[in-house]
Amino acid sequence: MLLEHPGIERAAVVGSPAPVIGEVGVASAVPAPGGPAPSTADVRAWCRGRIADYEAPDIVVRADDLPVNATYEIDRTELRRRAAEAVAAQPPR
Repeated sequence: MLLEHPGIERAAVVGSPAPVIGEVGVASAVPAPGGPAPSTADVRAWCRGRIADYEAPDIVVRADDLPVNATYEIDRTELRRRAAEAVAAQPPR
């Protein structure tokens, strides 16, 4: 669904442990050329009505590119590490 957003060229979503609610969705998004990276609020607003609220990412992190492993598949281990950093940087709710 995120790839249909006009401001996103590439994206991947992983779950990351979070205090209180257990896990949140963190999207790593490569912005479309020539445009700014969409904010978390922009992406969540765009997802509203297209997917269920719980399926929309809780945090959107701008990425220059998505990490890949030796076989050129998305490196989900690295994405989870980056997601944990993004969750830790969020102010407590």
